[in-house]
Amino acid sequence: MEQASVTALWVALALTAAAVLAYWAYAFGGWLSLRRLATPGQGEVTVAIWERFPEPLGRAG
Repeated sequence: MEQASVTALWVALALTAAAVLAYWAYAFGGWLSLRRLATPGQGEVTVAIWERFPEPLGRAG
């Protein structure tokens, strides 16, 4: 039971760290998006791309 408690703690810390990183990335005008590549054939390839807001849509302040 103690091991489950320790594992739950580490999972909670990892999720908190991921949430903080996602918040700061969004706050500074960027986001991570998943895009499907246009490839011939049956396979669908998905890649993660870091994008930023366009200049005219920048944050006020």
